[in-house]
Amino acid sequence: MPPQKFASVIAEAGRWANAHPDAASQILLKFSKAEPRKTMFHTVFPERFKPADAQPMIDAAAKYGALKASFPSADMMDTEALIQ
Repeated sequence: MPPQKFASVIAEAGRWANAHPDAASQILLKFSKAEPRKTMFHTVFPERFKPADAQPMIDAAAKYGALKASFPSADMMDTEALIQ
């Protein structure tokens, strides 16, 4: 998938999830297999994607062993193709 198309799909998914919070929550619960709790809240999904948005996930994946090491998120993205 071309980077610009990927960025467009991410933006569209964020807009849909923000417009349909109950349905988005059900999808997240289904795929995360998390148990719903009264203390849970619905997140606001980004409708634009910047490389810095991915950095916390990359850092956490490295910290918990899903990646061997962290790296700058901008290294994996064509920043010119992203929706700014």
